[in-house]
Amino acid sequence: MEIDGGQHLDPATAWADMRRQNDLWQYGDRVLRFPAWAIRQSPGEVVHQLRAALLAAGWRPTSTP
Repeated sequence: MEIDGGQHLDPATAWADMRRQNDLWQYGDRVLRFPAWAIRQSPGEVVHQLRAALLAAGWRPTSTP
């Protein structure tokens, strides 16, 4: 998971982020990216996407007693 702040709108920074993400994908790693405002404004949606990605990757939550 990466959280992008305002500096990620700069074209050079955005390209560095994309290049890093492309490199990770080549090795089978996945990165979910969220803008900082989504963490503050829609935390439930962020958690939903994180949970869905973890489940798709094979994670199975354990129930707590």
